[in-house]
Amino acid sequence: MPKPLRILHVAPALNPARGGSVAVALGMCRALMRLGLDVEIVSTNLGEAGGWSPLHAETKVEVALGVPIAWEGVRARFFDVIPPTRIAMARGLASWLRSAVPACDVVHIHCLHHYPGMLAAHIAAHHGIPYVVSPHGELAPYHRRRKRLRKLLFHRLFESRILDRAAAIHYYNDWELGLRSLSVREWIRPSLTAMS
Repeated sequence: MPKPLRILHVAPALNPARGGSVAVALGMCRALMRLGLDVEIVSTNLGEAGGWSPLHAETKVEVALGVPIAWEGVRARFFDVIPPTRIAMARGLASWLRSAVPACDVVHIHCLHHYPGMLAAHIAAHHGIPYVVSPHGELAPYHRRRKRLRKLLFHRLFESRILDRAAAIHYYNDWELGLRSLSVREWIRPSLTAMS
């Protein structure tokens, strides 16, 4: 019997209180697991939106760190968030991703503006592992205008390369599809019934 496809999902945080992107990422992982695929999601223990200052008081999700655990019905692995938490920097994540990503068939990155996703995209591209990006609305003009200079700098330094090298961009509705003014190879529209 052939080995099941191994998919690594990468997200900045998995606290269910954060809402939309967390619910979608976990729902997608559960749906893929029901299809018999080998799925794991890696994230930080960031509890709420982080800050740029090392003095920013953080809330963290209390979980075992660096080891696989069951989280909301999914095999998950968490790493300890460190400043600047706004981009979900995490202790030990880089070395783990360097060893885990080459063993994957596909990497799926949820959201754009975070350290775990940037790192996973770089490592996947380096090893020729295809990766998918789900922007979760971060390409919307409203989000682009907020903190515009910072996002423009981020786009020029990292985001454009991440999106250009992605095997696909995964969008969730026709509205988000309408935002695709980026040079990417393919856009995917999911079957929402498979994710419920």
